[in-house]
Amino acid sequence: KFVASNCKKLARRIFHTMAKFGPKLEYEQLLLANFVEVGVDLFTMASSLAYAEAHLAQEPSNQGPQELADLYCKNARTRIENNFRAVKKNHNRTFTKVGNAFMEGKYRWLCTDIVDDVPPAYRTPAPVGHHIENQIDEPAHVK
Repeated sequence: KFVASNCKKLARRIFHTMAKFGPKLEYEQLLLANFVEVGVDLFTMASSLAYAEAHLAQEPSNQGPQELADLYCKNARTRIENNFRAVKKNHNRTFTKVGNAFMEGKYRWLCTDIVDDVPPAYRTPAPVGHHIENQIDEPAHVK
């Protein structure tokens, strides 16, 4: 019953979100990821419960598959509730702002002072307005 009602809820929420954002919804990747995670959890809940029920029908004395499915579904319920909540209340604008600033080079110190496995072209500060992708070396397997 939980899976069926939340499938309907997912459909309604996607529909309302499509109406709200229109064609710009494709740029709301974090929002869409929440919907995808809900859908995946609902599918895997239904699958694990069906699998456990089939095993239980064959061997009623073995409660193991049912116990595992119950545990998985309890965790999935929490994830589903959190993802539905995240659709309405999230930090997506902040993520976008920080992501854009990163692409502009504002956080270049991350590449030089903290992260060691950054390609050489990204390690040195680039002048403002300089497009770094022109400096990237081809990967070793391409050469």
